[in-house]
Amino acid sequence: SQVSGFKAFYRIRAGGYYLGAGDEGWRVGGVNTATDKNGWIQVEELANGNIRLHGVWKELLYFNFDSRKDGSYVYADKSAGAEFTVESIVPTGIQAVEATSATQPEVTSTNGIITIHTPAASTVSLLTVTGATILSTHCDRHLSLQPSVPNGVYVVKIQPDGHHNVFTKKVIIDM
Repeated sequence: SQVSGFKAFYRIRAGGYYLGAGDEGWRVGGVNTATDKNGWIQVEELANGNIRLHGVWKELLYFNFDSRKDGSYVYADKSAGAEFTVESIVPTGIQAVEATSATQPEVTSTNGIITIHTPAASTVSLLTVTGATILSTHCDRHLSLQPSVPNGVYVVKIQPDGHHNVFTKKVIIDM
């Protein structure tokens, strides 16, 4: 199951090969289905912009190095996780698509009412900041929610029907 503080499960793939746990550590090619947790990774986003990685099959253990020098190995069974920085090193030349009101969902929260406008029919979920789902419902472009929850910070997750893209927005409920 998903560890608190982590947002999603991921697999790492290059071409038709996947990175996964093998008998003696990480191997390429051993994992190729979405149901094999031996290749699932969770990314924990830290406040400083760095990330920590968690191998799902290792329960509460993290990715870290055996030492900090050239030739060191990465292991997924450490009690403390290394902080990784994701860096863009090669520009692709692909232009970013600017979100517009036609493609970007709109979420507002006023007096405990969350108003949602989506460009297409979507599944809308309200989550705690730790990722626990409070409610999930279908939205056909317009939706107003008045959840019975304590004042606080929550996350609205919107996934358009038939698409893998997910939009999230933090909202503050203060009645």
